[in-house]
Amino acid sequence: MKIKVFLFLILFLLFTFEGINAVSQRDPFVSLLPQPEKTKATIITPVEQKKSPHPVYVKGGTGELASIRLEGIVWIEKNPAAIINGDVYKKGDEIEKGAKITNIRKNEVYIYYKDRIHIFSIENTVELEVK
Repeated sequence: MKIKVFLFLILFLLFTFEGINAVSQRDPFVSLLPQPEKTKATIITPVEQKKSPHPVYVKGGTGELASIRLEGIVWIEKNPAAIINGDVYKKGDEIEKGAKITNIRKNEVYIYYKDRIHIFSIENTVELEVK
């Protein structure tokens, strides 16, 4: 009886691991869950006017604010926060260079700097429910 079980295990292991190599295996870091479509934020760029009473909206992360990196958004409806360059900021907080956060949405952060509102967005989001 022990010999039959031993032979069965040997044959099972041989047939199971025969075709395994690095090419035939899936990447363990690629999610099996369906991925949401990547959507780009709408960039509002009205015609720039000198001394306009309304700020101009531009895409964030360019020009003088290239060093600002939006790493995440903690979305709590009454008190959202943005993780920028490793620090946590809330609406009204001032970031480096005199830039100020004017609004935080689920996928976007609006930063006011030199009469312009820069829109920083996150394309891939994961929503976690905290109980």
